[in-house]
Order: sequence, then C-alpha cells, then structure tokens
Amino acid sequence: MKTKTFLSIAVSSLVALWAVIGIPASAQEPANADEMREAMQQLAEQMQAMQQQPGAAEPVDFRKLKEFLPEQLLGLPRAESDARKNEAMGIATATASATYRDEGDADHRIDVKITDTGTMGGYATMAQHGLAMDFEEESATSFHRSVTVSGIRGRESWDGESGESELTLLIQRLVIEILAEGFGEGASVEAAKQLPLEKAKALLE
Repeated sequence: MKTKTFLSIAVSSLVALWAVIGIPASAQEPANADEMREAMQQLAEQMQAMQQQPGAAEPVDFRKLKEFLPEQLLGLPRAESDARKNEAMGIATATASATYRDEGDADHRIDVKITDTGTMGGYATMAQHGLAMDFEEESATSFHRSVTVSGIRGRESWDGESGESELTLLIQRLVIEILAEGFGEGASVEAAKQLPLEKAKALLE
C-alpha cells in the first residue's frame, strides 16, 4: 500500500465518519487552493477541540485491530493486509485493512478497513447521533440507506452499474468500512456478518 501523510489519513478518518452520517463527498472537497488552506486550518482547530470531547481516547494497539480481519471472507482468501498507528500534533488514530481476492478470479474482491478514530473520537460521538435517524434513498440502479447489522448501526449503499456494495458501521469510535465487488446487492452486509464484530466491541473495553 502507498504511504500516506498523517494529514491525509486524518482526513480519511473524517470522511469515513462523514459517510456514516450521510454527508456526500462533493460537500467535503474544497474547490481551490485558498479554500483548501482554509479547510485545513478549520480541520486543525476542530481536531484540537474534539480531543476534549467525550469519546476521544488513545487508539487501541493497531496489532489488535489487525486480529479483527479474518483469513477468509465470503469464500475469498485474505490476499494482503496492513496495520499502523498514526500520530502527530497530539492526534492519534490506528487502522488495519485487508483485501480479499483469489488470483484466479478477477471478478470478485472485498476490501475491509477498521479505524480507531482515537483522539478524534468526538466526531464518532457526533456520528452516533446521526445514525439514530433512519435514512433511505434510491434510484433505478442504486440505493443508500441506514441499516442495523448484528445490533450495530451503519450506512449501506449499492451501485448496480459498477456492481459495488458498500457498508460503513460505527462501534463507538471504531469505523468499519467494507467494499464488495462482483457479488451483488447486499454483499457488504453479508461480509460484515462474517466479521468478529463482538471482538471489535471488546477492543474498547
């Protein structure tokens, strides 16, 4: 996997949380350099403020996050995995991710990522409030909706044109993201049911 700067990882963590509460990507992206600088300044201020909010804490050991990723998912073997802790300017997060695919099958793939938002956990607290409301929209070939998987709230989406099924779940300050390609509608939810979600909950105890 390509090395990311800490700032890009922090922004990725925020985007994951924004996805949970349904903020579209187009509303997250600055239009030009001046807006980018202003957005980065606002982001830094918000991050500092969030460290003082309920839900913020030191992230769990990234090695424990990696243990959350099974060796097989929906019949596909784990082909690669990565885990790391990211820390700078008093902000700390931890992530673990895995890709599931079979070398002889180019049509099916699953990407799973678990992020402990750590000292940015205040955003997760805000997202939890957003998940309390049911949400659903659909078109002829796609849908976005709130879901509950094994007692955990999240957001599911399906794109019939690309064949991509996506799911984002939120367990306190843990964000779980799943992208399944080539399996059909609802595949990301089925993949989530094969993950050790109870183990993820236990990580925060």
